[in-house]
Amino acid sequence: MALAGGTMSEEDTHKLEQRLQQQYAEYGMELQVVTLTHSVLVLFSGEGSTIGLHYDPVLETWSGIAIQ
Repeated sequence: MALAGGTMSEEDTHKLEQRLQQQYAEYGMELQVVTLTHSVLVLFSGEGSTIGLHYDPVLETWSGIAIQ
């Protein structure tokens, strides 16, 4: 999975997401990556709880967290 100019191809992004989903499934968790217009939302779900992490790719920083 090569990075070109700080971005990943859609195919590489999909492969990475699949790999992470498989790894988290081993721990009884579900991982979902939601690409929004100007950010990425990463959701971790398991045992009735969900944690959401908000990533800003322009600023290259995690900019928020939500727990449900």
